[in-house]
Amino acid sequence: MKKYFDWNRFIRLARFDYEQRKWFYWGHIPLIFALVSLVHLVSWNVLQSDLGKLSGDGFAPVFFLGFIIATLMISGSSFSEFYKKEASQNYLMIPSSSLEKYLLKILVGVLPVVLLYPIVYNLAVDFSVWATIQFQKYAFGKLVEVGTDPKVVELSIQLKSTITTPWWSQMTIFATWLFLPVYLFLSGLLFPKRNRIYAFLTLLALWFVIATFMGLISSIVQVPLPFLISPFILTVEEISISDVFPPSISGPMLVGMIFFWLSIPTMLLLSYFKLKEKEV
Repeated sequence: MKKYFDWNRFIRLARFDYEQRKWFYWGHIPLIFALVSLVHLVSWNVLQSDLGKLSGDGFAPVFFLGFIIATLMISGSSFSEFYKKEASQNYLMIPSSSLEKYLLKILVGVLPVVLLYPIVYNLAVDFSVWATIQFQKYAFGKLVEVGTDPKVVELSIQLKSTITTPWWSQMTIFATWLFLPVYLFLSGLLFPKRNRIYAFLTLLALWFVIATFMGLISSIVQVPLPFLISPFILTVEEISISDVFPPSISGPMLVGMIFFWLSIPTMLLLSYFKLKEKEV
């Protein structure tokens, strides 16, 4: 077992990695905080015509835009050691197993985006609300109207409803949330140089293939394309598994859910074997 994973070796690897990249890790938290705060401050104090009232319009788009930026910066740089041949060789020669390197990269390349970004975002919004109240009070003499929730439109309130939703809905939300960080994580191994550009082009090509496939299926079964014309007529009830999924789920929705469920473990496995392959 120690051949594949040893706690002492893993801790030494983590310490070494932290010493090498600590400025990278700590630099992104204040940067993302500043970007989110700046967007909200400009929106509430410059672009919004009705000063004195905080609007929650566009709250969700800003949240997901920040998530994409955080993913590109952090998950997209998970394997920056492979940008140069010499750095790649030095990294692969570190005395640790492939599994240890892989698990550490998951901890520092995927989990910070998935777990820490929502916290940083909420703190940034809290700061933006406080700064807007102070600025408009002293600059314009206005008392800012803030809703009962200190974050105006607390995005997590919308997401809390998923706790009571069916298991398949929770799984889909979780898989969708993980998809982009894990995909960028894998792209760092598949495309050592310019991985973000190639990842985008690959995702675009994948969408084209899926759209073409759906178009062929649509023409074969004589049903309109779901994302262009109308909901797909084929429901779960018609494929005899309505006891598990409600009949309201359309065929494309079911296909999409299964795609996201399977894509996460598939990409994680591919990432591990690709890293292991580089060490051979």
